[in-house]
Amino acid sequence: MKKSDDAVKIARYISEFLDVYAPNFLTTSEHTLKSYRNSLGLYICFLETESVAP
Repeated sequence: MKKSDDAVKIARYISEFLDVYAPNFLTTSEHTLKSYRNSLGLYICFLETESVAP
């Protein structure tokens, strides 16, 4: 499998978590959802700086 295919899968899973799972099963607070989105973005930036590939 190509690296780009892995990146697309990970992006799809993150998007599904943020747009479907979290609002329906975890919280309805917009602030909490924004915090989840920001945290995941920071985590991805950290992985990139540590040269961790998907």
